[in-house]
Parts: sequence; C-alpha cells; structure tokens
Amino acid sequence: MAKRERTTCFQDVAPWEDQGGFTLAELLVFVGVMIIMLIGIASMIRSGAQSSNVSYALSRIEDTATEALETMTRQIRVCTSVNANSSSSRLIVSGDFRGSGTTSTLIYDASGGYLRKGPSLDAMSDWVEGVSAVTFDYYDYDLSGGTWTRLTPGSPNWNSRVKRIDVVIQFSRPAGGVTLERSYKGSVMLRNSM
Repeated sequence: MAKRERTTCFQDVAPWEDQGGFTLAELLVFVGVMIIMLIGIASMIRSGAQSSNVSYALSRIEDTATEALETMTRQIRVCTSVNANSSSSRLIVSGDFRGSGTTSTLIYDASGGYLRKGPSLDAMSDWVEGVSAVTFDYYDYDLSGGTWTRLTPGSPNWNSRVKRIDVVIQFSRPAGGVTLERSYKGSVMLRNSM
C-alpha cells in the first residue's frame, strides 16, 4: 500500500516573511492622508456655509434698503414743508401722508442700530434694523442758472427753499464672520414745493 502524504490547510511561513498586509508606517500615512482630506472637506463645507450666510444677509439688506427708501421717498415727496429743526441726520417734515386731508408731522433719524420714524421725537419707533446712520442733504433749484444748490441746515430760511432731498442710509450687519457695510441712496423732489 502506498504511503499517503499528509496535507494541511496552513502553510508554514516564517513570521518575518511578507504576507501581503500593511505595515504600521503605511497605515499611519493612510490615516494622515484621510485626516487631511477630511479637514479639507470640512473647510469647504464651512466656507460654503459662510458664503451662503453672507449672500443671504446681502440680499436681505438690499430688500430692506429698497423698501425703506421707497417708503421714505413716497412720504417725503408729498410733504408740504420741511421743519427748520431738520438737520443732516434728522428730517422733520409735515404733510398729508395718508391722503386723508389732515396734515401731520413725520420725523426720520437713526439711533441704536435702527432707522427710526414717528410723529414726534417722544413717539419715535424703531423701523428698520441694521442701520448705522442716515444722512439728509437738502437742495434748492436755481432757475436762472439751471443748477442745484446745496442748502445748509440752520442758515436763514433754508427750509423754505428745499426742492430736493437726498437720503443716504448706511447699513452695518454681521454675517458669516464679517461685518457687511453698505450705503444706499435715494433722491426725491418735493412735489408741493416747485
């Protein structure tokens, strides 16, 4: 009878021979590369989120500024007089703002991060958030020269000569780790003064 050779499932391999696995150095390099990739991906996601926040804030500022300027110019356009106590930072006008036939006073200024408006200094309310300043420039039109002349508030009878008012609203809002600062300008001719 022939002798049977014994077979096993395991090969006899010396522990120092290559078995096709990874060395500790290769694993550390792999983990290091993965960490760098994850940091890069997280940075891109964070940057995208910040960019989205800034875009949203800019869009909101523009919408708010447009609405505020439209409202202000519509109300200023129908005023019948500019109060002599108006200044470059506060506008006080009188007119029929509601179309009811009743003359009332309307005041605009900026304080505490808001564009404020109201019928009197005691009854001012916060109207538009994020406003750091508002500026009013007053102009008279010289018919003989065909030019606009800037009026200085406080000079004699300056308020009775106002034909145009320029409004500049300055916004300042934090968004995405930065502070957005924008200025918006509107100009309105007083309908009842020409």
